[in-house]
Amino acid sequence: PLDTDKYFIVSSDTLCNLNPKLPKVVTTGPASVNPATGKPYGMSFPVVTIQDFVNLQYKLLQSLGVKKLKAVTGASMGGLQTFQWIVSYPDFVEKAIPVIATPRTQAWLLGWGKLWADPIKLDPKWNNGDYYGKAEPVDGVIYSLMLTTMSAQGFEWAEKSFERKWASAEKDPLKAMENDFLVHDALQKAGAARAKTADANSILYLNKACALFDIANGFPSYEDAVKAIKAKVLMIAASNDLLFPPEQVKEHAEIFKKLGKDVSYLELKSPNGHLGGLTAITQASEAITKFLAQ
Repeated sequence: PLDTDKYFIVSSDTLCNLNPKLPKVVTTGPASVNPATGKPYGMSFPVVTIQDFVNLQYKLLQSLGVKKLKAVTGASMGGLQTFQWIVSYPDFVEKAIPVIATPRTQAWLLGWGKLWADPIKLDPKWNNGDYYGKAEPVDGVIYSLMLTTMSAQGFEWAEKSFERKWASAEKDPLKAMENDFLVHDALQKAGAARAKTADANSILYLNKACALFDIANGFPSYEDAVKAIKAKVLMIAASNDLLFPPEQVKEHAEIFKKLGKDVSYLELKSPNGHLGGLTAITQASEAITKFLAQ
């Protein structure tokens, strides 16, 4: 829904990209080599925040000579960064389109974050983050990514994709404990595939950054943070998002409105849960085009 013939789009990575093994990923994070030791930082890497990510992006734009942004947008963690942008640099951004995100991480998502992190920490090979050059905590990473995959989808997706089918037509789950259903097999394969390029510590650092996120950080209150915002805001939610439920997104939109902010709300209809914010984003094309043109 973004017209690249009309707008110059800048897209940047963050610190601690979870896939540092990919050749095109040049992020700095716990898997990066500490020049002082010649070894990966591991858990000695400092805790980073969404605000750190945004501050680096601001410095990038300064280096490019950019004086003002027509809009900032992003989905999920990108949505958190979008909210942070309009609080940290209110005079630099005209409009914001946070997708499947809220202005602070709430208890529900904090709980999910623990479920995503603990499989890694419970894998003995994690070794308190000291596994570089050794056997890595692959099992923990796979299970973490399986949980991430499942929680980011919706029940309609599961029913449509797998129903109660067996993983193998010859292996009835009733006949042996190791015989699985198709959904079990699919989650395992998806987790294993993603784990090939993922770094366990990087997952934990991103998880922590998201957990710490709250636009109220550095302000007396959440309301004071909202009052500092000058940008027009279009909040976009997904209908059956388990991670950022539309009810929560709508609640924040109402708070923004009560505090005098120019805010609008749009809900995408999708069977894909949280990922519906990506798979169904074209539903918002007209609204986004009009919003940017205002």
